[in-house]
Amino acid sequence: MIANIITFSRLLIAVVIIGLFGVHRSLDLILIATLLFLYALDVLDGYIARKRNETSELGKTLDSVVDRIIENTFWIYFAIVDAIPVWVPIFIMGRCFIKDSNLQQILRVAKSGWTHAFIHSRFNSPISCTTQMLAFTSLACRRLFDNLVVEQGSLILVTVAIFYYFLYIVCILFELILMLRNGNTGKDNER
Repeated sequence: MIANIITFSRLLIAVVIIGLFGVHRSLDLILIATLLFLYALDVLDGYIARKRNETSELGKTLDSVVDRIIENTFWIYFAIVDAIPVWVPIFIMGRCFIKDSNLQQILRVAKSGWTHAFIHSRFNSPISCTTQMLAFTSLACRRLFDNLVVEQGSLILVTVAIFYYFLYIVCILFELILMLRNGNTGKDNER
């Protein structure tokens, strides 16, 4: 119950950050710190759910939906303010549809190999979350600080985030091709 409240609060915090960003420079600094806090809450809600033995399918689904809303909202926001090209949020949303669709469940037949290791690694979610947080924070700093180093750094961090998403899609597509090649039998894919 507490974890779900934290999850919903993340959504409200994201709306406040986007709604107030750009109003005043001092406020923007606070909002950038709040953005970091937003991602800390993403870790905290799962931790609390596990510690309090309150994990549920509803909580897991709610967390995933809120993650996608926040993720897509920030990518769209930064495209609207011309911090990134418009194709970036379109690409990210495509990856989100693939990640959260039944396609990923269908492809769970792979039990080994590099794609399975990447997709199902316990490090996948924290790495994805960290690359997002760094990309969004750097893009926000880029709008705040008119500095070549910040601008180049934000482009590098956004590129890393996009590459990570791209690698995820490649893994899913690779598994799909192997599954189709093996006649959709559900057997382990040979590598």
